[in-house]
Amino acid sequence: MIGAGLTGVYTFLYITLRQQDYALLMGAIALFIVLAIVMYVTRKVDWYARDAS
Repeated sequence: MIGAGLTGVYTFLYITLRQQDYALLMGAIALFIVLAIVMYVTRKVDWYARDAS
């Protein structure tokens, strides 16, 4: 699983660096997707549960 993740990251970086004209756009879209995934995964986390006890 870690190897697949690293392969994906290196592939994305290689493609982004090869496409110099679209590097900023691809980077912005990738950051948006990563942020959306993090928000989706942590949507049920009760951040204030520790303070309630």
